[in-house]
Amino acid sequence: MMTISFLNLNWQTVLKRYFLMMFLVILGVLGQVYWLAFLALPVFLSAILGISFGNKTETKNAKVLPMKTNLRKKTTKVV
Repeated sequence: MMTISFLNLNWQTVLKRYFLMMFLVILGVLGQVYWLAFLALPVFLSAILGISFGNKTETKNAKVLPMKTNLRKKTTKVV
């Protein structure tokens, strides 16, 4: 099953999507194919939102341990 997760991209992927977006805009404007330039919008949004696409992976249930607390009593000195 395909999953989409937000804010889950590394910088390399963000830069690749930025360059793809700029390529689509420049090619669309210079070639006067404005619908191609408009396709840069989803690429831009996916880069800004950090959307990553991938297959759903099975996660193993891990044992949850409680946090250790400081058992020493705090004393206050009155001068």
